[in-house]
Amino acid sequence: MLSSRTALLVGCHCARQCPALWQSASTYFTTQQHLQQQQQQRGFSAAAEGEDKIVMKGLVFHGYHGALPEENTLGQKFVVDAVLWADIAKSGRTDSLEDTLDYRKVYSEIQQAVEGPARVLQEAVAEDAAQRLLALDTRVSAVQLYIRKPHVALPGVLDSIGIEILRRRSS
Repeated sequence: MLSSRTALLVGCHCARQCPALWQSASTYFTTQQHLQQQQQQRGFSAAAEGEDKIVMKGLVFHGYHGALPEENTLGQKFVVDAVLWADIAKSGRTDSLEDTLDYRKVYSEIQQAVEGPARVLQEAVAEDAAQRLLALDTRVSAVQLYIRKPHVALPGVLDSIGIEILRRRSS
């Protein structure tokens, strides 16, 4: 099945035959791309757009995850960014910790997953952390985690290697 955008482009296979339609399609794509870029820069995801979120960036832990024996023995630094979507509007009105997510508990759950038992894959660490965060509080509707290793044993120069996951609460 064709999306409306694909159908619009297929329907206008030549800009000379239909310049107005081509201009409309061109404007649509530019606007959509711009909106998506803005949302990504701010950490929005279509999965939970419109809800409040708690953002924690640059959490640093020492873990023993990886496929190489040295990674399991010596360990290495892991850097985590987390976004939790939750209804925290009440806490803005009451200024009460009981009405929001306790950042210390969020931090602790991520820390336990990263500093916990050694895993071969970062994906397993991220999944563990995501499930812990979803279980932490029923107000959490979705969790996005970006976990990266800044010091990786790969030939060549790179900033880091990591994975990003998004998990939603099951109904």
